[in-house]
Amino acid sequence: MKTVAHKVEVVNQPESSFDTSPWKVLVNGVEVHRANTRAKCEGYAIRKYSAIA
Repeated sequence: MKTVAHKVEVVNQPESSFDTSPWKVLVNGVEVHRANTRAKCEGYAIRKYSAIA
């Protein structure tokens, strides 16, 4: 089975930009998910991109 490496990041928008979901999950530089807390984004990233899953 071939494994594919992804660069997964959880980032926050700058304070100057108003947004109701400022936290983002980026995979290889592409936004794949938004949430209003870091914990929700981290949970999403773990569920979708964990090596164990």
